[in-house]
Amino acid sequence: MQLNDSYESIYEYANSLVANGQWEEAVQEYRRILNRLSKLSPQTRSRQPNLDDLLGRVSLEITTLLMRMGDYDQAIEISDKLVDVFPDGQSYWKRNRAFCLAQKGEVDQALSELQFLAQEEPNDFLIALNLGQVYSMRKAYDEAIEHFNRAIDLTDKKEMKTLVCHHLLNIYTTLGQSDKVAETWQRNVSFDSFAQVTIPDIYDYYLRTGEIQRATALVIEDEDPLRRGLYSGLIDYAEGSRESAEREWGKVIRREISEETEGLEFWMEAGLRVGQAQRVIDKVTPIFAAGKVTIGPALLFGIAWAMKGDVERADSFFHVVRDSLTWKKGDLLSFREWELLDSLVQDETVKAALRHHFDNGEKDLTEQDIPKVTSNETSSTETAEEKAEA
Repeated sequence: MQLNDSYESIYEYANSLVANGQWEEAVQEYRRILNRLSKLSPQTRSRQPNLDDLLGRVSLEITTLLMRMGDYDQAIEISDKLVDVFPDGQSYWKRNRAFCLAQKGEVDQALSELQFLAQEEPNDFLIALNLGQVYSMRKAYDEAIEHFNRAIDLTDKKEMKTLVCHHLLNIYTTLGQSDKVAETWQRNVSFDSFAQVTIPDIYDYYLRTGEIQRATALVIEDEDPLRRGLYSGLIDYAEGSRESAEREWGKVIRREISEETEGLEFWMEAGLRVGQAQRVIDKVTPIFAAGKVTIGPALLFGIAWAMKGDVERADSFFHVVRDSLTWKKGDLLSFREWELLDSLVQDETVKAALRHHFDNGEKDLTEQDIPKVTSNETSSTETAEEKAEA
């Protein structure tokens, strides 16, 4: 038991290193456990089931972390090793290896390996999902849609169905197929009503494409007052009525907020759009100090400091977002996020000093763009799938 406790202690220490952004050090600690436990036979581990459970957790954590770090070679090496460590899970780790190859850029090889696995395991949800993702990387959208729809049919778990809908929505928005966007959104909500929290993606799409009536029809039904107020203003602004837009945003920013406020980012953006950067900073600082820091509010907090002309603080928060809150450490922030900063910050010198944090806008939005998540949420869509299906 003492030996098991020591493994658990190393595991907990590795997790704390991840939380502190010390990812390379965390990998070394995970490897300590992996190297020791993987030498034990399945029969030996089965006599102490907690060892098998720990090895499974460590295997998921280290491969996910390596993918976040962009170290696909090491992730592939470990996946290959785990094929032998888990005889009953060979298909899982072969699939993981193939997906890492795709992320590394070896898309054709990944596709070949996944297709072979699909022949052996035609009813495997994750293989179907990954085939959809890899076809999306190749911009073979018809094939991607086929595999995504098959993946939906292969799982009974509503959270997995909504995950697949997310990928389908990416394709239809990329292709500009508005009817399919609306249809897939409704399908998503039918699987899980909680998917309603992603409605801003649909609002943003309709506003970008100028489909104001569709956006309005959804916004007026929105039960979240902060989100409804922000987007009501954005609709008014898109229709050329800045005065009406500022009235809507003013109603939002006058509300009081706390650590319990849902949709903090909507309150913050409304405040920034009416030039109340200092109020945003003053009210959000204690919330962040309490430890509630997520990607959307942290990004907007950086923009607030940029609006105040404080490049150093803005730069610091953008580094926090890129190093701790995005899928890959150091990932560039999106061009859409740059457009928001560009529209709110007037000082060209400030904007020039912060431009290096953002993508240049030339990259297509495809399935290769893994969603950004907060540090205290599941670290990737891939991890969510693995933990649900493993």
